[in-house]
Amino acid sequence: MTIRKEAVDPEMEEKMAKKIQRDFEGNDWYGASLQSPTTPLIDPASGKPLIIRSFDFRMNPEVKQMPNKQELFSAHSKQIMSLLWGDGFRPYEGASPRVAIDMKRRTYRIVVVAEPRLNTTVIETPRSLSQMLSTAPKNGSPRH
Repeated sequence: MTIRKEAVDPEMEEKMAKKIQRDFEGNDWYGASLQSPTTPLIDPASGKPLIIRSFDFRMNPEVKQMPNKQELFSAHSKQIMSLLWGDGFRPYEGASPRVAIDMKRRTYRIVVVAEPRLNTTVIETPRSLSQMLSTAPKNGSPRH
């Protein structure tokens, strides 16, 4: 990341020096232009297929204290393993599972990366990372 100073017109710089802007706490603030070199994502679409599976759950309304993410995952890990196994997959050890909690809806989602077991045919058509990103929704809502 590089910080570069923009060339400013001397008259404009003098006007800005006379008019000091302050934030809500009365501190001076200054701006800078930040840039980083952008490199295009190059995905050769090679390697073994990995599958992303998500599992949605509702929170138990009778629980008084909210369990942490590790406790939520541990409570469902055997169920998730059996569902993956039934579909011919096993968890991929190169990526940790993720737990996302939605307190408004009182739900949580566990996302697991899986790989096919030996001698298992993947029926789903594999897509490269570039293909997945090019079809990402614009409004930020998750795809199913």
